[in-house]
Amino acid sequence: MSEVTSAPHGWAACYAQYRGLLILRDADVAFGAVAEAKYEHEMAVQRAEAQCGSRQEVLAQREVKAAQRAMIAAEDHHHATYGDPLEAAAIAAVLTPAPDLAAVELKMGLIRAFELDNRVGMPRRPMEIIEQDVAALSGIPDCRDQYPAIAVDQAAAHLINADQLAETIAPLINPDRHTATGLRQAMTLLGILMDEQRRAAEALGGPQ
Repeated sequence: MSEVTSAPHGWAACYAQYRGLLILRDADVAFGAVAEAKYEHEMAVQRAEAQCGSRQEVLAQREVKAAQRAMIAAEDHHHATYGDPLEAAAIAAVLTPAPDLAAVELKMGLIRAFELDNRVGMPRRPMEIIEQDVAALSGIPDCRDQYPAIAVDQAAAHLINADQLAETIAPLINPDRHTATGLRQAMTLLGILMDEQRRAAEALGGPQ
């Protein structure tokens, strides 16, 4: 198993990890293994077309079939490497407190790109995250602070978030499917889970 490095801490590190995975994903499609497999498939099809009279004959050629299997395998590997890990990196960035309003705008972009507002397993409501960031950075009151009587409900919400984070972490550490990237994301999300538990205690007046 590959050695796992320390999980990123803070907004800058989380967002940098997301951007790094995004760049590698796009590079793989542009000129990496996926691009190479698609090129080889296209070449195999062209060679077969020069010898065969119909599309059905072309697709039945052994070389074309082998190239098709190789292309599917490259696409499957691409998704396993950059699909779920990229979304997990985006979620980790969105859940991390923003250092400034520009970072909040980047969070909104991630929420839209991955449709996190419609994601059932999202640990916290995106609107709640944005409200909390804006309240901390701009002085605009967080509307939740106006209702101290719902402290118990807030604590319960944080604990629900922690449970949902645990569900998100579970597939990333599956012994049969985990990757080094997925394990790094799991470590990041685990830190956020612990922060949710701490916030639950604070809402109930526990140690800060």
